[in-house]
Amino acid sequence: GADKTTINGGIQVDGGGYPITDNQTIVRKNITSGYNKGSRQLNLDSASGFSVGDYIAIYQNNDSSSETSTGNIVNFNAGYACENGSSGNHCVMQFNKITGISGNTISIEEPVYYPAYAAANSPAVLKVQYGLAMAGIENLKVAGSGNGTGIYFEFARHSWVKGVEVYGFGGGNGQPQIMMDGTYGVEVRDSYLHGGPNSIHTSGSDYGFEIYRWNSNAKIENNIVTETRHGILFEGSGAGSVVLYNYVDDNWESNTSTYGDQGFLTGDIGTHTVHPNAILFEGNINSKMRFDYQLGTSGYTTVYRNWVRGTRSS
Repeated sequence: GADKTTINGGIQVDGGGYPITDNQTIVRKNITSGYNKGSRQLNLDSASGFSVGDYIAIYQNNDSSSETSTGNIVNFNAGYACENGSSGNHCVMQFNKITGISGNTISIEEPVYYPAYAAANSPAVLKVQYGLAMAGIENLKVAGSGNGTGIYFEFARHSWVKGVEVYGFGGGNGQPQIMMDGTYGVEVRDSYLHGGPNSIHTSGSDYGFEIYRWNSNAKIENNIVTETRHGILFEGSGAGSVVLYNYVDDNWESNTSTYGDQGFLTGDIGTHTVHPNAILFEGNINSKMRFDYQLGTSGYTTVYRNWVRGTRSS
């Protein structure tokens, strides 16, 4: 069990770094049709360079008509939540796998999730070459004592965490207990994440789960998350992900200049990104769910049978 083995310091589940940028030179092709929701076939301007079994990203350009502020609504205003963490231009996306090729038509494993791909935004596919797959971490403790991330999945697919306690990380910006970054099909279940060393939980620090930039089909199920700033937060697409039957409690924000004290009821579970879509939040117990528009619009997300208590235990 998790009480038998302790690793002091973080674990990097690294598929070779995060290589997706606007200047990536591996195969990119335009989608000419077939990008409607539910489709399992995409017609390309050319299928050259693709093979059955390849992993791909389906994406489109940000809608240029929605890149400016209008009142309190800001659309597509944070490149760091898109593909390259700085000035990304493609925030809506989905990872997938090619199961067949006929001429310039590719068949894909999962249906298209997003219902609003548009020709005006130049839908395209990008060949994705993961450096790591089928890696698991089970039944141990991962202990931190300051800055850093507990478990960092970077550009990995179909990997998992089960029965793990992660704590003591998150003292710096962008350093959660568990990070998913550029992942496809990563699962974390039956685990316990709790408080880092930053007692005032300032902006960007001491999260439980952070799902950052491009990710698809994550599964976060039956975990306990306590004493963080935000328990489970999407800061990227997350298309096709599910957050199921987690207990999230005793989390707080403490930007004293903004909120005055630690009594502010933080968002335990939610999104803080640019148009996340096709995410299911089901059966979770938490104090507050928050889906904000600070960085961009949100849509096509389902919240079903959660107990949102409106208070925290302490």
